[in-house]
Amino acid sequence: MTFNKILDISIKRIKQNRKRNLILIVPLCFLLIILFSINMIIYSVSSQIENIQNSIELRTINGISYNQQNYNQILENLQSIDHIQMIADQYEQKVIAVETCENLKNSFTDGYIKIKPINTKTCPEVISGRKISETDRYVIILPSKIYANSNFRDYTNPISENEYINGETLLNKKISIKFTPDNTNSFEKEFLVVGIYDSQKYNNTKTPYVPIQVIRELNKEINYIPNYFQLQITVDNISNVEETLRLLDEKNIISKNNLEKEAENTLANNISKTEYNISQSLNLSIETMEIIKKLIIFLFIISLIILLFVLLTTNINKSYLQTSELWILKVEGYTNKDIQKITIIENIFLCIIGILISIIIFILLHYIINFAIENILQIDTLNLNLKLNEIKEQIYYFSQIPQKINPIFIIILSICVIIIEAINTFIINHRILRNKNSIF
Repeated sequence: MTFNKILDISIKRIKQNRKRNLILIVPLCFLLIILFSINMIIYSVSSQIENIQNSIELRTINGISYNQQNYNQILENLQSIDHIQMIADQYEQKVIAVETCENLKNSFTDGYIKIKPINTKTCPEVISGRKISETDRYVIILPSKIYANSNFRDYTNPISENEYINGETLLNKKISIKFTPDNTNSFEKEFLVVGIYDSQKYNNTKTPYVPIQVIRELNKEINYIPNYFQLQITVDNISNVEETLRLLDEKNIISKNNLEKEAENTLANNISKTEYNISQSLNLSIETMEIIKKLIIFLFIISLIILLFVLLTTNINKSYLQTSELWILKVEGYTNKDIQKITIIENIFLCIIGILISIIIFILLHYIINFAIENILQIDTLNLNLKLNEIKEQIYYFSQIPQKINPIFIIILSICVIIIEAINTFIINHRILRNKNSIF
């Protein structure tokens, strides 16, 4: 029998047995939607953890306050902690002066930037050029996609692609940054662009980095003397932040509980947590996310087992209902091989239909849930009980995790479902056709 004939019979059987086909399609769709959702969460959480582990800003702990009398002692204590890679005064490192760069201007932006300090250990991985070295002075590392934003920009409008500048076009070139400490004084410094880091990987399009000693030199030239000190330390790895916080607490340099309380107050005032300290975001981003990841992986494995069981049982039920039809085909002169081909192609088509329906429903649910979350976050819960505020806060944190769909997983899972269904159909039909009295 020709393939076209077998295909034609399979399609006709699908049309004739629409209600019976639901035995396979409905549970398959339900489980696939669950698996797609679980995998999206695992993939998003894993990506976020990786981004945080690679992020300079989220490896920093700010807010270590002290007075001039114990300044040197605090520095010595900090330098004795192994995991601390860089120590900088928050106010010293900010370079209290307007920083503009002609090379980063375009028709949309005025080249207004904020440079931040790095050293060889905290320098981000570069995709072009090189990292800074111990001997470097006036060099700069740019993001691959940089936004030199205007002070007067209307932030209600999204940033267009035309407003970004390709950092790689400036590699190995000198750029001039203008510093304006006050209305009467200003000076310019040239920086050699030695490296470009991936702005997408580090989730950063606004920060050029320069050596920390240069920041200190610039502040001396500006004659900036901070009236009080507040240190920022950078830890070598995100996994060591908790240990570092514990050591800071032991040495009476910082109180972790106070740090978290201050972070909560800062968040309540809509100030960026990444600019203040890591403690609040760390608890969600690493500890909670790792627990969620393990729990979801467990659920994912259970769902896969259930999927295999459902494919087996639904196929058995479906085959049981169509046993007489298989024997009618045999009486009509079709060989066992032809019948196998017809039923396998039929079930493969049903799987493809189920997979397509699952993908459509999954995407729709994804948009509906995001829409619901956005509306929940807009609800004013300040006058309601504390528990609702806490729930809303947690929803907000989780909503900040970029949602990423892994198309490779969807393709692989779909192929596996089709292959398993084809093998399952072949085995069950083989038993039916071999023994007329076989009953499942």
